[in-house]
Amino acid sequence: TIPAGTTTVEIPYKVKDALATSGASFTISFTIPGCGDPQTKTIKVYKRPTSVTATGADPCLGQNNGSIAITAAGGSGTYETSINNGAWTKGKMSYTSLGAGTYTIKLRDEGSCHEETRTVVLKALTTEAGPAQSSCTNVFTMNAPTLNSGETGRWTVISGTATITTNTNPRTTVTVSSSSATLRWTVTKAGCSAYGDVVLTVHPKPTVPAIGGAAAV
Repeated sequence: TIPAGTTTVEIPYKVKDALATSGASFTISFTIPGCGDPQTKTIKVYKRPTSVTATGADPCLGQNNGSIAITAAGGSGTYETSINNGAWTKGKMSYTSLGAGTYTIKLRDEGSCHEETRTVVLKALTTEAGPAQSSCTNVFTMNAPTLNSGETGRWTVISGTATITTNTNPRTTVTVSSSSATLRWTVTKAGCSAYGDVVLTVHPKPTVPAIGGAAAV
């Protein structure tokens, strides 16, 4: 029933999900008794994207060379995306020149009926060489962090004299031949590098003075 004096009436109409394939069109026909011929309306149904991913590539420390790549499947027409609630850009599926930080990526299809949101955290490559060590012996076990996926590491001697057992092992042993040595642990990943230094100090062994004189009997 249409109330008297009403010129516009919303008529809810639901299409079964099994029929609402991406890009499908449906024609609805309705008749108002006494108001002439049947009226028709063609409706295009947009189905939301079925798969959306946003993958980040971390920047180097202090640089804006990170990036985010977006992939999607399903939906209708050309995708639009935005970053950090900025303007929508049609067909843009990647963002570059990004520094370390948290980014909100949104994607929608041509129908603009639904938005998919993904959060991407970009972290700059950092590392450390572990705390300074001192010992009465000259053999030290290093304590750099375990390497993450895609990272390579290498120990080098910056000062002093030292022999590194395995220079790619963050937990390698080092034999110091001088009173102290400074070692550097450098980590590389995807063209970025970061390093940390550690000082190893060898304490001289105590000497026991000779005891002379005659003992009383």
